[in-house]
Amino acid sequence: NGASNTTFMFGVSNKRNSKFYEILAESTIPPERHGTKFMGAVSVSDGDVVGVAVQQSEIPMIQLYLNGEMILQDGGSVSRFRGTVFPAVYVPDGSSGSATFLYSEDQYIHGPPSPDLTPLIAERSLM
Repeated sequence: NGASNTTFMFGVSNKRNSKFYEILAESTIPPERHGTKFMGAVSVSDGDVVGVAVQQSEIPMIQLYLNGEMILQDGGSVSRFRGTVFPAVYVPDGSSGSATFLYSEDQYIHGPPSPDLTPLIAERSLM
């Protein structure tokens, strides 16, 4: 995206199926809200690093970081989601760029901001 900023959304989403997207395509919901209410907006430039820290507790929370600094404005944190959720990223139409998703802590450029924030726990079936 060059020197200009583009707003992306990061967070979690519930599992979606094709019928959900068919209904969404016919709705009046603005495209930037198609993801979920459990997402926060981050304005990024080429080379920026967005961190998504998840606190999995009684009141789960996501805190967003830009280049290692906590985003404090509206949308910098998302809380009170329940059940099984999946990482989600919203990329606006017409945007260009690349992304690298890291899951292993030894690959992180900026370390976890707090010992309370740990890697995501993969869902496992007991059956």
